[in-house]
Amino acid sequence: MSQASSDKNDPAFLTGSENPNSSLVEERLTTRNFRDWSIAVRMAMEAKNKLGFIDGELKEPHSASHGTGKRADTMVRSWILNSITKELAHGFRVSSSARTLWLSLEQHYGQSNSSLVYQILHELYTMVQGFNDIF
Repeated sequence: MSQASSDKNDPAFLTGSENPNSSLVEERLTTRNFRDWSIAVRMAMEAKNKLGFIDGELKEPHSASHGTGKRADTMVRSWILNSITKELAHGFRVSSSARTLWLSLEQHYGQSNSSLVYQILHELYTMVQGFNDIF
């Protein structure tokens, strides 16, 4: 059985007051606020010394295959999922690690504004009303 980390500088360290039902940020992730939401989540993770779980900096033994690292990773996943609207979170609950969860969220909602603007403009220009082009 592995021991909980007692080194406060260890990213796997969890205090007794940390709760998996907590939300990291006030505003939950929606389909439209990934950029601002992700900045707030990253700041909260850095403050908790857990940023490495989502940015890929942490490698073994803090991966999901080791005791204290697995517990900390599960806590981070819970915090992230509780920081997402319930409608969106449902589709991401099966993520195997905080890192894969973060990458999935980036892939789904992390479009840059220029990509999103292009996509919207493209859709506007290709809209057809009946048989007549709108533009």
